[in-house]
Amino acid sequence: MYQNVLILKKEPFICYELVAVLVGGIVFPSNGLFLLIVGLIVMHLAVNQRVNVYIYTASWVFPVIAILGIVMNLYSYSSVDGHSLIRFLLYIFSPVVLLYYGSVLSRTYTIKSCLRAVFLSGGICGLLFMLYLGYTLIVNGFSFDSFRTAKILSSETAVVSFFLFVFYNRSGWLFTRNTNRIIVALSLISVFMGFSRSALLFFLVGMMVYFINKPVMFGRSVKTALIIVLCALLLLALLCTNSAFEESVKAYGARLFFSWQEISAQNEWDFPTINAYWRGFEAYSFQQQFQTTNILQKLFGQGFQGVNVGEYAALVTDSNSTYIPYLHNGYLTVLTWSGIFGLILYLYFYISNYRFARRVDMQKRNPISTLLKITLAAAAVNTLFVMGITSIGMALIPCILIGLFVNTLRDERKKTG
Repeated sequence: MYQNVLILKKEPFICYELVAVLVGGIVFPSNGLFLLIVGLIVMHLAVNQRVNVYIYTASWVFPVIAILGIVMNLYSYSSVDGHSLIRFLLYIFSPVVLLYYGSVLSRTYTIKSCLRAVFLSGGICGLLFMLYLGYTLIVNGFSFDSFRTAKILSSETAVVSFFLFVFYNRSGWLFTRNTNRIIVALSLISVFMGFSRSALLFFLVGMMVYFINKPVMFGRSVKTALIIVLCALLLLALLCTNSAFEESVKAYGARLFFSWQEISAQNEWDFPTINAYWRGFEAYSFQQQFQTTNILQKLFGQGFQGVNVGEYAALVTDSNSTYIPYLHNGYLTVLTWSGIFGLILYLYFYISNYRFARRVDMQKRNPISTLLKITLAAAAVNTLFVMGITSIGMALIPCILIGLFVNTLRDERKKTG
């Protein structure tokens, strides 16, 4: 069976299909992106009918969470809104679809072709960021808000491009060295100049995992990458010579540094405080609602209705409901949907895949296993501040890479014995 898989693999220099998905993912609406991925999976399975594709990533936890969410919603509320149900299913099955798509790619294309696609996508996202930033600066003038407006094109894909550069710049797996430097420079500029907290956290957590796994590895690729990082920081320092821009950066830096305070639940809330610390108000509302539930709801959830935030729901949703379907904390969202049991399953997804990557590393050091650990750790930390991988936008790069890397590593283990 394994030999058949190898024969069927395509070997284009770049998997342009993956480039289109990753770059298009930053502008496509979530519904359209979901349907696009499903369509690509169907196309691959129809063309390569002999390829056996399995998901080894503990993705079964998400259908279980979905079942709990539906059953407990029927238990907790007298009626079920069809639109809310469809939205919930889209959320919860997004990681399953993306993990499966990554698995399909691992059995259809070579890993080199896919890694080049991811690396190039980061550079394209960086280039699009620069072009859009230039447009906003022309239209809105030089201000911190212009940079923040362009952050929609600051993608975690650009962060992954940086780590691919670190691991593969000198291996010949990517492009020419000068081309690699241009791509990683564009990627990092979009990360640092976009002021996207999720992208910056992805970068910082990834660096921590990298140095834990490679504490003495300071090759030329690492030195070049660090030089580019320093240049990006120097550019930021030059921009801060503008006093108004400097004050905005300081305010953003304080907000980034005290992110934990922003998501912490307080006891006293008024409109200005809620507006400034919305994530904390979400956590407070969840806490109040969770305390009123019975033991069954604590264990298995309250359903997909979400959390009641009262009249303030109008700040983040255009519906007339006082409920918001998800929080800017993926763990609390899953806890609302499926209770403590569902949260344990959600954590198991991260832990089981991370342990698999560690087992691979214990047998033989492999850049792909380290990249898998970086992706998992960064996604897990980011989930404290965003919806996490149950949102197709946030799940796009992590889940595709997890599916791609896990199946690639398993295939390599089969090949070697």
